[in-house]
Amino acid sequence: MGAAAFSYIRGDDFQQPFTVTLDQSRSLDGSESWTFSVRETKSSALLLTMVSPTEITIGADPFNPTIVFTPTSLPAAQFPLATGDKTYKYDLEMAKGGKFETVAIDDFTVTGDITQ
Repeated sequence: MGAAAFSYIRGDDFQQPFTVTLDQSRSLDGSESWTFSVRETKSSALLLTMVSPTEITIGADPFNPTIVFTPTSLPAAQFPLATGDKTYKYDLEMAKGGKFETVAIDDFTVTGDITQ
């Protein structure tokens, strides 16, 4: 399982790529589905879910899912502007053939921009 902490500046168009590494007994062929989830802590309520193929894209290489953020990706109700910079927990999960695998889990920091 890979992990990568990253930051997102609220209101930006942004793409966060991931590289998936699997053992040699499995491969990716583009038939996978992907889910990106965000919580304040690992045990708190789910704040955000993004899914393939609309919010998670896969290019020519199925080992590189990319989370696609737009200015409306983080609703103010779940990610209040008044909180300033804040770190959350995320994971990226792959589903294929009825099996699930968490391929990345780490911190996700939402940074308030100056312009807003």
